[in-house]
Amino acid sequence: MASTMWEAAATSLAKSGTAESVDPGTYKVEIVGGRPLVRNGEVERALFLDFEVLSGPSAGESTSIYLNVPEPSSRGAMFYFSKKTAGFPMAEIFATLPDDLEEGLKGMVAGLLGWKGIAEFGMGQGNYSDRNDLVATRSIEADEVPAAEAPAEDTNDDDPGF
Repeated sequence: MASTMWEAAATSLAKSGTAESVDPGTYKVEIVGGRPLVRNGEVERALFLDFEVLSGPSAGESTSIYLNVPEPSSRGAMFYFSKKTAGFPMAEIFATLPDDLEEGLKGMVAGLLGWKGIAEFGMGQGNYSDRNDLVATRSIEADEVPAAEAPAEDTNDDDPGF
């Protein structure tokens, strides 16, 4: 049986966004947790978001990703942020956030909790090569609409067709 010291270490590791990852690919997911990034007591413009895979061979697996929340004036960073968050309801979330950075990031997490959609994950680079990176997201609604089925062919030769 593991000691409580090591259980606490495992929990801490999981909360840091480094404990779990899924194979790179595209998944139907739900955001099940998140938190602002705090380093040395300072809140940074970043979040950890926890995703759970909802279907397929990886169903039930989870990953935590780091998401930089750039200054709006940083056009290049905003381009990548908007690509990564395209499926999220960011306009609605931003409209409700307070000016305080930490409270705003907490509000962003609260607004994203329970979001279900399609997420593409890659792997990080350098020191983060063991962690997933969020590549892109999209709404799930388009994927839930079944393709129109062709009408069944009439194979009853005895029917005169009246």
